[in-house]
Amino acid sequence: MLTHRRRSTLNVPLRRHFHFPIMRHPFLGALALVLLPVVLAGCSNADVERVKSSTGLAGSLLPNGQPFGEVVENSKVCTSPKWSRREDDYKQVFVDFTCTAKTTDEINERARQRSLKELSDFAKGDLTSFGEGVERLKRMAEMKASEATRLVAAQRSRLEDLDRSIQNTEASLADPKNQELPPSWRRMAEQQLARSRMEREQVVTQAESEGVKEKAQADAAAQAAKSKLDSVVAFESRYKAAVEATSKAVMAEAQSHYAKGKAFQLRMSFKVPTERRPFLDRTEWTSEGKKLGLPDGPPNILAARDFDSTLERIIGNTIYFGAAKRFQDTVPVECPRDHFRVIETCREKS
Repeated sequence: MLTHRRRSTLNVPLRRHFHFPIMRHPFLGALALVLLPVVLAGCSNADVERVKSSTGLAGSLLPNGQPFGEVVENSKVCTSPKWSRREDDYKQVFVDFTCTAKTTDEINERARQRSLKELSDFAKGDLTSFGEGVERLKRMAEMKASEATRLVAAQRSRLEDLDRSIQNTEASLADPKNQELPPSWRRMAEQQLARSRMEREQVVTQAESEGVKEKAQADAAAQAAKSKLDSVVAFESRYKAAVEATSKAVMAEAQSHYAKGKAFQLRMSFKVPTERRPFLDRTEWTSEGKKLGLPDGPPNILAARDFDSTLERIIGNTIYFGAAKRFQDTVPVECPRDHFRVIETCREKS
């Protein structure tokens, strides 16, 4: 007998069992779209508030019990505070605090003078080093040029010594006074004469074969040294002009960098883990959109009990123009040295 089998609900499409009234109701759907950014903003604000309300940021020596937000927002040095939240590619949450750090004209002037002195000393040292490199090239060219002459002179001197030895030995053997000397003396004199004649033949043969090759090599080395010297000397006027022009350009940039009323932007990025307290991840200083270099690395601004005095110290001593490095990066010519500080060549930077 056939029985009626009840159709299983597992095969029924999911949409037949679940309803989404919000999506079907135009008003509620629109309300959801309005509330969604509010919810996300609430999450964002919560992370910002965690940092602002934190009284024990990792690595901080700020007064215990005083919220970080209260410290920085009441700063007299760090004005126009702003907070923002972001996520990186790995979904790690960061809160950024930015402000405008104003400095004094006195601090700017000290920093400007220090930077200009650094630039002047470096440019003078670079020109001095160039001159010393040229002098080393001159000495090397003179040494290479004299090597060929010394080689020929050494061969000539050796032949002259051997000729004198041969002549003296022959004269001694022919001298009647020596005829009465023992036979052993004569044998020794004849052996010495034979050795001198043989050595002279070897020196002559060597001069005609290897000596010619050695002299050619010495001449080539001397010519190469002279060509290197000539090329560097010919470049000297361009090198000095480039150093002077670059120095003026960097000096003008330094004047602008440390102008009166200059303000710098401070950005502090805090990492906000879910299970640990927030901590300072990075500190950056910028000026007119350009990132400023710090010679000793970014300092931990929180590693002091007085936030404003720490900022003033950093502004006065650490916000760094880096005149010497800017000069090196922008000077359009270069004259690399070898291990002995001898100039290899001079060329225009690509």
